[in-house]
Amino acid sequence: MNITKNILISQKILLVHKIRTTLSLSGVIIGISAVIIMVSMGKST
Repeated sequence: MNITKNILISQKILLVHKIRTTLSLSGVIIGISAVIIMVSMGKST
């Protein structure tokens, strides 16, 4: 498959499933933030 076609399909799917996309991105952001906070708290002591 062509990379351009894959990108267009991905964009279409993300736009159709806005709530799922938002929840997934929120989960990733919260998870990364939690790891960063835990590491920084561990190194501060």
